[in-house]
Amino acid sequence: MFTVTGRSGFFDGLLGWPDVNRVLRAGSLPGHSVVVTKSGRRVPGESYTRVAPRYPDQLSAAHLTETRLCARTLGTFLRDGASLALNGLEDHHGPVADLVRNLEARLRVRVYANAYMAWGGTNGLLAHWDDHDVLVLQISGRKHWSVLPPTRPFPMEGAGAPEQPPTMETAREIVLTAGDVLHLPRGWWHLVTPVNEPSLHLTLGFTRRTGVHFAEWLAEDLRKEVEFRRDLPRGADTCDRREHVARLRAVLARCLDDPDLLDRYFAAADDRCARSSIDLPRDVAGT
Repeated sequence: MFTVTGRSGFFDGLLGWPDVNRVLRAGSLPGHSVVVTKSGRRVPGESYTRVAPRYPDQLSAAHLTETRLCARTLGTFLRDGASLALNGLEDHHGPVADLVRNLEARLRVRVYANAYMAWGGTNGLLAHWDDHDVLVLQISGRKHWSVLPPTRPFPMEGAGAPEQPPTMETAREIVLTAGDVLHLPRGWWHLVTPVNEPSLHLTLGFTRRTGVHFAEWLAEDLRKEVEFRRDLPRGADTCDRREHVARLRAVLARCLDDPDLLDRYFAAADDRCARSSIDLPRDVAGT
């Protein structure tokens, strides 16, 4: 974990309140894009959205609908202390999309950008940890972070990590102000508290590749091996079962002895997470 002290205005041109408003006013957004939380509970989306005709004046398109935000209802929740998250911002805002692509080129993993906003003093989420690394860019206002190291090495979702955080009395207390950057490796516990002023921060999340990811890819690669496609000897005796496992072990050992195996995995993973890049009219002109 590390923090970098910046200066107010450092992220000008990347994201600001006018940009957030522009995205929220743009019209229909996927249901997972706008999330409202308060005191660790997620407010049901239907409480601040409505389904409306996309083209209300065209009877022939009456079957086309979209989900729109209800500004008045949303404002009521936010004035009452709720926090607002705008997920997948790289899909809706050009400067953030450019930053994400640059980070992906450097890190060679997929990067996701979410914006978090708060106005009161109520926690949107309770103390938790993420299964991915996070870069926090404080755009505007302040946020108070209570941070604790992981309670087990290299934690992953579904790997039996503890559900309850350790005592927050030993937490490192950090107040991020506009221009600051915080890096939280996966597994670090954190509780984020607004400080009764408008606050906007951007998180850039990315998942480092692990042995689990490698094993999942290898399982797919083993489909070309006849021994791994063969039916398991469920009703066979102990001797036949052991022989079957021995054949599987031999194939697996041969695969793992390939000195280029990890390079092949990285190449496949890089290709899988690569985003398409469109540059018009250059792509059409071929220059």
